[in-house]
Amino acid sequence: MTWDLSYITKQVEEQAVEHLRAIAHDMANSIASRASVDTSRMVSNNYISQIVPDESFDDNFFLGRAGARNFMFMQVQDIKTLQDVYFRNLTPYAPTQDVRTGFYRLTLPAVARKWGY
Repeated sequence: MTWDLSYITKQVEEQAVEHLRAIAHDMANSIASRASVDTSRMVSNNYISQIVPDESFDDNFFLGRAGARNFMFMQVQDIKTLQDVYFRNLTPYAPTQDVRTGFYRLTLPAVARKWGY
């Protein structure tokens, strides 16, 4: 007797991708909430990608906090598989003023705690 478990396997994988997308959504929300919004260049240049990090940076990209949050949420919806997810921000700052590490450093443990990791 053989059992075809492909249907169950597909459902489990789809649920896992939804879980990954939900975690990425929370991370994007936290990053958008914590990033500085002086000109909004910093918050607007957060990129989310899978497989390889997105090396994008646009010096004239000014979405504001709400626009940047929506931009990141759209990128989260592009997550379709169980692969590494990268959050990148290549906005240039002086090394002593690199605020990117601050809001990413605060986001990771907060989201991990929320999801029980």
